[in-house]
Amino acid sequence: LGMLERVELWPALRIIEREPERRRRLWDNRQRLFEGLQRLGFTLAASVSPIMPFLIGRADTALRFAEQLLANGIFAPAVRPPTVPADTSRIRITVTSEHTPAQIDQGLAAFERTGRDTGVL
Repeated sequence: LGMLERVELWPALRIIEREPERRRRLWDNRQRLFEGLQRLGFTLAASVSPIMPFLIGRADTALRFAEQLLANGIFAPAVRPPTVPADTSRIRITVTSEHTPAQIDQGLAAFERTGRDTGVL
């Protein structure tokens, strides 16, 4: 217990207790992004967290995809071999409770453009 007090976890736990709407917003945002990516045609790996990987395939394509997203202000790293098997490279994105619906929609538009430009969609 003394160790936890030194790392100051208690304020975070108090915020979770006092502001349950943050958790609701997080899961609403996750659902909005997940459904939007599926609607666009991306193949999402199984995930029950705010971290969502979607499959790209080739490592070089995943790298180009991540670079184009970054040029559009979205940090979404490519995960490629040896971290994952060959031809299963992916982009990993994370949504938070603080993203707005407009930001998520802007992100989806960037994912769609990038998907078309890289031949993923």
